[in-house]
Amino acid sequence: MSQQELEDYISWLLNFKNNIQSQNATGVSNSLSFMEYINELEKVPDYSTAVERLYPKQVFDSTEPKLKGKAVYTQIVTAYIHLISCLKNTNIMGAIENSMEMINSFVKCAQYETTWICVPLITVSTELRKLVFTYIETVNIEDTKTDKSSLPLDEKLIATLQKPFKVCHTDKSGSKKIAVYFFANELFKCYFKFQKYEAASNLAKVLSKDMNLPPVEDAPKSHSVNYNYYTSLIACMNDDLSLAGNLLTTALTNCLNVGKISTNVHLSGAIRCFEGWRFTKL
Repeated sequence: MSQQELEDYISWLLNFKNNIQSQNATGVSNSLSFMEYINELEKVPDYSTAVERLYPKQVFDSTEPKLKGKAVYTQIVTAYIHLISCLKNTNIMGAIENSMEMINSFVKCAQYETTWICVPLITVSTELRKLVFTYIETVNIEDTKTDKSSLPLDEKLIATLQKPFKVCHTDKSGSKKIAVYFFANELFKCYFKFQKYEAASNLAKVLSKDMNLPPVEDAPKSHSVNYNYYTSLIACMNDDLSLAGNLLTTALTNCLNVGKISTNVHLSGAIRCFEGWRFTKL
């Protein structure tokens, strides 16, 4: 490892520390994002050698003020560094395990950090789900067990994504509850992907009866559109076609404001699904 590589590593860690202390949610998210570079990993530095030579905690302690929660943030950056190294060496399961470790550590941070922590938590959760969804297209789910007693990858993913959902759902201050709809959407995506429809229905039922949640219309449009989309499908499957129609109409109306082509495509598919389901009931 060259001196320049070591200096770049230290600079990256100090920039990460500054973003944490200034509650720069976007900066923290960008520091830990990897999916946008998945096809050009040569552009992402590999600090796996540097982290063995100089532990992140030592770098964090080298400047004032001291970083609150430095032990957990050390776990986060270390897991990220190992994740990148695994990706570069095509060890996808290793990358997934380190991505899960990042989420577990961020959940610990979310218990004492303010609402800003939701943004990087959203980033690492989304990228884990995307990485797993990409990987399972190439393998048999049952082959992802590390031993006979371990869970298959689909169940590990769901169990991991339930943690940020729960930490926001049970937030005593209430400020993180607005992110519940995003994490519910991530779980819905998994439930539908893995055909766990009863779990999706149970989650929708729990949230519909929770009077302590902020209204879904207060959530960011992209969150509310997707939430109404998935709950409309669930209502349709439960034969509540009136509710399904209302939710889908709301999603479509808000979708025009979001202006995302991908969302429009999803909703068009929902309409076809809804029409097909209604036809079978005639």
